Formats: sequence, C-alpha cells, structure tokens
Amino acid sequence: MNIPRLKSYIDISKKKENMGLILGPLLFVVIIFFPTPQSMIEINLENPISQLSPQIALGAMIWMVIWWVTECVPLGFTSLLAPFIFITSGILPVNEALTKFADPIIWIFISGFILAAAFQKCGLDERIAYRLATFYKGNNPKIATFFIASLPVFILSMTGSITASTTIVFPFVVAFMKILNMPIGTTNTNDGGNTHKTPTSNNDVIDNSYPRNVSSKDKRSKYAEASFLSLGQAATAGAMLLLISTAPNLIAKSTVEDFVPDETISFTDWFIIGTPHAIIGLLISWSIIFLIIKPEVNSLSASYVRFRTNLKRMGKITTEEKVVLSILFAALILWIVPSVLRSFYPDATVSGGDSSQTVDIVSIIFYNLAKNVPESVPALLIILAIGLIKLRKSKVQEEEKITNTTTTYPLLSWNEMLKAIDWNIVFLFGGGLVLGLGIESSGLALWIGNQISDNVGGNFTASSIFAIGAILGFILSYAASNTASAVITCPIAASLAIGAGFNPIPPIIAAGLGASISSAIPSTTPPMAIIYSSRAVSILNMFKTGMISDLLRLTILIFIGPMLIDLVF
Repeated sequence: MNIPRLKSYIDISKKKENMGLILGPLLFVVIIFFPTPQSMIEINLENPISQLSPQIALGAMIWMVIWWVTECVPLGFTSLLAPFIFITSGILPVNEALTKFADPIIWIFISGFILAAAFQKCGLDERIAYRLATFYKGNNPKIATFFIASLPVFILSMTGSITASTTIVFPFVVAFMKILNMPIGTTNTNDGGNTHKTPTSNNDVIDNSYPRNVSSKDKRSKYAEASFLSLGQAATAGAMLLLISTAPNLIAKSTVEDFVPDETISFTDWFIIGTPHAIIGLLISWSIIFLIIKPEVNSLSASYVRFRTNLKRMGKITTEEKVVLSILFAALILWIVPSVLRSFYPDATVSGGDSSQTVDIVSIIFYNLAKNVPESVPALLIILAIGLIKLRKSKVQEEEKITNTTTTYPLLSWNEMLKAIDWNIVFLFGGGLVLGLGIESSGLALWIGNQISDNVGGNFTASSIFAIGAILGFILSYAASNTASAVITCPIAASLAIGAGFNPIPPIIAAGLGASISSAIPSTTPPMAIIYSSRAVSILNMFKTGMISDLLRLTILIFIGPMLIDLVF
C-alpha cells in the first residue's frame, strides 16, 4: 500500500468535506438576501406563501446539492434539511412534508433491501449465479464473462438493489479469476494483490491450458479488468430493467404523480419505457469494454466444468430457497397483473350505479385488483411474507438417548430486516421527495421553466425538452448520486415542459433514466465503486470504457426514448 498517496487522498477528502460544510449554508444565506427578481415576485402574487419562497427553495436545493456532492455529512442527514427548511418557511405544511418519508414508493425500496437479504441468507443468489454461468458451455472469454459477470448481476437487479446485486456477484467473479490463475491487483502476491480472497478446496480447477502474457508482478490481467468492468456496467444498465431496480425510476414515477395527478407509471409501463434501454445498455457496455480492452487469453477450458461442479455441490434447491423464490414470483405477478388489468378495466367500465350494466363477479374481482393493488402492495407482501413465514428445522441431540427436536424460524428475523435496510438511502429518498415537492410548491420550478422558455422562445420543442431533461440528469449524476440527481432534475424537467406547454411526463422519465447512466468513475454509482475496490480496474480504463458507453447510451435515450414513451402516454 502506498501510504503517502493514501494520506494525500485523505487530506484532500477532508478539505473537500470542510469546504462543503461551510459553503452550503453560506450560499443559502447569500441567495436569500439577494434582491428578489421581479419575475420571481410575480410567480407567487396569487399564492398565500412568501414572495421569498422561490429563493428559499433555490438556496435549500444548492445547500443540499453541495452537501451531497462533498459528502461532508451522511447523505440521509442532509435530506432532513428539506423538511426543516420548507416547514419553517411556510412553503409546505408539516403533514405534507413529513409524510413523504412514508411515501408508498419508499416501501417498494425497503422491500428491495429485505428481498436481497433473504436471497443472500438462503443462498438463492449464489445458486442463480451458478445456474446462469453454466448456460454457456463454450470457451470464448468474452462470452464467458457475459454469462458469469454481466448476465447474473443484470438479472439479479430485479430484486430492487443494483448495489446488493453487485455485492452478490462480485465474489463470484473473484473466484472465477482465481480459477483461471489471473492476477487481479498490482502488488506482487500470488493472487495479484487482491484483498477479496476466496478459499479454494481440493476440487478447485486451475486452468493453465493457455499461454499467458501477463506476469503477476506489477501488472493487471486485461481479462480480469474487462470482466470486473463488465460486472459494474451491467449492474448500472440493470438499473433501468424494472421500475423497482433503482431509486431514480421510482423518483420519476413519484414526480409524474405530483405534476400530473391523474397519471402514473405502472410496472408494465416500465417494461416498454425502461427495459429496452436496460437491454441495449447491457449489450453496448459489454461490447465496448472488450473492444477497448483486449484480453490476453484466447480460450477458456475449465470454467464450465468448475461452475457445474459447484452447482452440483450445492445439492437440490432447499425449502428456504423455494419459499423466497415463490415470494418473488408472487410479488412480480402482483406488480404486473394489476397494471395490465387497468388497461382493460378503467374506472368507467365497472363503475356502480348503472342498472343497465350487468357486471359478472370476475369483472368485479379484476376491477378491484386493478384499482386497489398499486405497486406498494406487493412490496408490503414481500416484507410480511419474509417476516411471518416460518420454517421447521429438525435437530438430533445425543444425550442418554437420541431425541429429535423441531425448531421454527422465519426467513429473516426482525433484527435482520432492520439491518438489511439501508436507512441512509431511505432518508435520502424521503428527503429528495420533499425537496422536489418544495421546489414545485414554492414556485421555483415554474420560474425556472418560464426563464428557459422565455430565453429559448419558439425554438423549444418536445424533443429538445426531452434531451435537456436527459442531459441534466446525466451530467448531475457525475457530481452527486444518481438518486440526488433524479430528485433535483425530475421536477425541473417537468417545469420546463409545463412552462413551454408540453406534456411533462417524457422529460421527467428522461431525467430519471439519464441519472442512471453514468459509470465512468467510481463515485458515480455503488457498483462501480465495488468493482474498483478489487484493484483489478484502472481509473483510466474505467473512464474510457465508461464514458464511451455512457455517451452512446445517452444518445440512444434521446433518440428512441420519446418513441417508447409515446407507446404508453
């Protein structure tokens, strides 16, 4: 370890934190006392709130962005600024602000953490990863990486956490590299200096059947680097797979509901809007990585045998795994079916009061299922089922005679559930919703939309607003987390569209999707930070492959995104 370099990094980080701690509240005060523009005063002439409200909201937003970017305090703690400022300034009533921390969408997020923990505890995550890895029986290194690193993390992102999914697959890729005797880090050790060591058994297969051009001293394996980058970027692409895959998707849904009260984004809507971008992103990033990074290996011979052996060693699927899988499938059905039924059973179809209408019992059931089962209900089902379903376990004790005792246990205990939830992210999400609501209620969002609309004038089109939303979300995600980026840009994108007289739903979705693209540096998203911790990846190659992939995905979003959204809205 380079101690002077580490100390220098710590010193720089401390300076950045101290600067952010002071700069945030200082700019808040400066913005509030700055003379109010006449255009801002006119925004709230007919509203009962203060004419300073847009400035207060702007100052709060900048304060929170600075603290989010510099991370001078925990992200969730920063989010508490939003309700405090907006309540005390009269912009939001206390009930409206604080209830956002129990928003139905937050329960979807919480259920994702708990579901991922249940997968890990019973070993279902490992079984799925091994099963996906054995789908490919060939010896092409590039395709092997796709089935071993990219596809498993991409599929597992449906559990609601790309971070948890990356954590699940990461040691699997480390083990794969060890099987191939690939150096991972840059220090002169037998395992390439990698700190994440996976124990090997007597049955481990070491593949030395190919010539190697990389020594383990002071060099990384190009194949290992490409594989870890494929893991991180596949997880980032998986963020768009399902509505619940990452927070920005849910923020976009919440923003649509706030700005267009009669509309929402359903689970099936997202299959049309977001899933194609996820699949395209997966294929683009995987292709770009191996186009730029040329592996030193031409073929693999032992990987399939090794993973098949490990899968057999796990034995038959256990009762715990079956139950967790059943809970996931039940939740998926309840996420998908009601949103499909809503298109066949709108409110007018089965509304009561018309005696001339004969409605059968099946239609009534379907109507109630469509009306009363929003996306948060399956999330509650996941939490309740994982906590309440108990399994039996028999123990054999030998004392004076052999006796059998049976004990019962839940899939996850209450304490295990609490530990599984990332409360920092939950508070960040809740505070972000309050910030978005405050930006709208204060008139700031409308003012920003009017300013841009007035300056651009007749050059504003629906396509240009869509592009602005996507680009804003994308750029800001390099400075702040993807969640914080979506929180800030989704309301602004909506206001731009409303101010210009266009439907706000497409630019809101564009901002949410744009916030989930970035993957060029470790700080952009947790999966990239996780794979960087392996020391298998250089910052330069991460930036080159990430930036090319990101810009291609952003371009595709801008060009085909409006067409996909038009299929739904």
